[in-house]
Amino acid sequence: MIHDETMTAVVPVKGQSERVKNKNLRLLNGESLLARKIRMLRNCTRINRIVVNSDSDEMLRVGSDLGAEPLKRDPHFALGTTPMNDVIHHVMENSPFGHIYWAQVTSPLLTPETIDRAIAEYFAKLKEGYDSLASVQRLLMYLWKDGKPLNYTLDRHPNSQTLEPYFCMTFGILLIEREAALKRRYYIGERPYLFEVTPIEAIDIDTEYDLVMADLYLRMRDAKSTEPGRGADAAETDTQKAAP
Repeated sequence: MIHDETMTAVVPVKGQSERVKNKNLRLLNGESLLARKIRMLRNCTRINRIVVNSDSDEMLRVGSDLGAEPLKRDPHFALGTTPMNDVIHHVMENSPFGHIYWAQVTSPLLTPETIDRAIAEYFAKLKEGYDSLASVQRLLMYLWKDGKPLNYTLDRHPNSQTLEPYFCMTFGILLIEREAALKRRYYIGERPYLFEVTPIEAIDIDTEYDLVMADLYLRMRDAKSTEPGRGADAAETDTQKAAP
């Protein structure tokens, strides 16, 4: 195990996506998903290096322009028909040695503070015997399978707060040592620490609906932080003008 706490963020992006066309360059509140992810990573204090891994020259150019290291991917490992474990192994094999944050652009609402907290927790948990960290969302929902409830009984309907919780992988934060990932051909180890994130930070852009909802959330959030009818850019400009 590597004791150095240096963390490299690897941003894997394909040139083409199946469900949302050109997803990685789609705009979210005026900023592409790829640009937003790199900006968030650059604002993290616990990340030492950022690498964009892609088969697309355009993605690599965007990453390079924003200060990330471009790394060209073999086109075979950007195909939707290539098994995901093979893709993970290939990307990890071509990543720097040490600890890796698999940083997907499809989790755009994670904050730098949450990412830094997860990295600190990851290194602490390594000392306790965990070998990786994965972000999860706690689900307090009435779940069924095969025609039966999973976490409650029909003869005693509980309040949702007292339901047995289940945890859903968000894939927004995946931390693991490179060699461990290569051995398992996966970005989650044999004993992962489950790191809870908020429902907002758990949002994953997988459909057009997800993109619209994330964009709406950011616009509503920005509107609350400024004067009615005014954008964040205008308010920032006024502040700069008023500065001595």
